[in-house]
Amino acid sequence: MTIRYTTDTNGIDWEKVRQTLIEDQFHNGRSAEQYAASFENSHTAVIAHDGDQPIGTARVLSDGVVNAYIVDVWTYRPYRRQ
Repeated sequence: MTIRYTTDTNGIDWEKVRQTLIEDQFHNGRSAEQYAASFENSHTAVIAHDGDQPIGTARVLSDGVVNAYIVDVWTYRPYRRQ
């Protein structure tokens, strides 16, 4: 297992992310394009991968002054509690 983390949303297979979220029962109805827009428009976004398999996400919404919110925190079920 080689887990890598990226903050660059370029080259992310958003349809694969969406399908994995559906499989993991963590999908909230967004399309692949909506996932891409959500993450690309965030202050900071992190996506974890094992090979080409997306296994985790988190992103930060911020006003850039004092407030920030962490949202879309998800870990793929086989990787939880590790």
